Amino acid sequence: MSKRFFSILGVFVFAITLGTPAFSAGLGDTYEFGVRAMSFGGAFTAIADNYSAAYYNPAGLGQIKTHQTSIEFLYTRPTFKVEKLSGEDLIIYDNAGEVRNNPTKPSAGHGMDLKFPIVGMAINFNDISDLPVNATLGLAASIPQNLNSTYMLANMQPDQPHFIRYGDNIDRLHLSTGIGVELLPSLVYAGAGVQSMLYGGGKIYIDGLDLMSDEPRVNGQVGMQAWLHHKMEYGVLVTPMAGMVKIGACWRDKQEVAVDPLVANASVETFGLPITDIQMIMAIHCFFVPEELSVGAAANVGPMTISVQRDKQKWSDYTFSPNDEVYYGGNADFKDTVNLRAGVEFKPNENTSLMFGFAKIPTPVPNQSYRETNFLDMDKKVFSGGFSQTMNLPTVKNPAKIAGVYQYQKCDDYTVYKDGETYANGEDQETYTVEGDAFAAGLSVTLSF
Repeated sequence: MSKRFFSILGVFVFAITLGTPAFSAGLGDTYEFGVRAMSFGGAFTAIADNYSAAYYNPAGLGQIKTHQTSIEFLYTRPTFKVEKLSGEDLIIYDNAGEVRNNPTKPSAGHGMDLKFPIVGMAINFNDISDLPVNATLGLAASIPQNLNSTYMLANMQPDQPHFIRYGDNIDRLHLSTGIGVELLPSLVYAGAGVQSMLYGGGKIYIDGLDLMSDEPRVNGQVGMQAWLHHKMEYGVLVTPMAGMVKIGACWRDKQEVAVDPLVANASVETFGLPITDIQMIMAIHCFFVPEELSVGAAANVGPMTISVQRDKQKWSDYTFSPNDEVYYGGNADFKDTVNLRAGVEFKPNENTSLMFGFAKIPTPVPNQSYRETNFLDMDKKVFSGGFSQTMNLPTVKNPAKIAGVYQYQKCDDYTVYKDGETYANGEDQETYTVEGDAFAAGLSVTLSF
């Protein structure tokens, strides 16, 4: 298959992406995006040397002067427990005795463990025509475990205990696209990109709504169209001293799904009464990922590369959905955070690479004790180790790079005190504990053309 085919394909994909609305990047915020970046502990803004630069720093794409394609598989496994002081699981029931909320079993139905195929591409535009500068397109896409939908709106009520980074929050299509340009040969690179998803029609189903009457039954559905806005990112990369030093920066706008307002019609049948139509108005804000400014530096010292990075995330922009804002008043009081990351790569030979990474990530969630809200998140330290090996595969003309990574997230345990607080349905809240850690592992195969 010719290089020109991949170049034309790249132009087509980029054109389509510019016509699609933006979507949040929950997978990258929670586990990192791609095996190589995860191996560096996410300290990838100044490295940015493969397809995932479309997410971390699109300027880095300008370093790539070949076509590349990558197939990856990521498995994630949180092991969280949310329990009352008695040791029972914290499960919230509705007035009919049905489970309304279990924070360790998201609504998607697969628990907290998730599997993600990831597809990456780098397309060099200079293969199409003789450009005055090197320009490369990068595309990164993670596929949700639930292949029947590209996204699921999980608008959890703020008083219901739920994790803001795990489970349903990341089980959705994520598409990053960017272009990097080499402005000055082997010295200055600039790039821009978008975080996007395909939009489309959908339906909301309402079933089993409790109307405080005998044997209630509520059924209904509504067609919907989620129109979302483009969210841009911009990056720059400088590589002085013949590339021995790299300094990179990337800014990404905040991202959120906002469906406001949404009108739903439902039919209600209760014991002894005829079927009645009711109309409801819903306003949904979910899948929030904050505005982020990342600044990093990397240095090559013989066979070793060291990378460090600082991320400033503006979580204070988080707001309730309009309906929740009226009920709970004010906002969630999330605080801005700073993530610190570091990674190192050692190459014992030109075909083998060993990588290790570390990140310190504070939670933006304020202490939930003596509050009506129950957002679940924790400070965590992230450790990762990875490898890559370049080798020849049978029937494949060009060498392939095989890579793997393992990540461990050490999360801080904590207790939330709820004396005197109630849920929206009037039931008393109970003090609970949150504990556990998270694990992830990934494999990738990358080919260059």
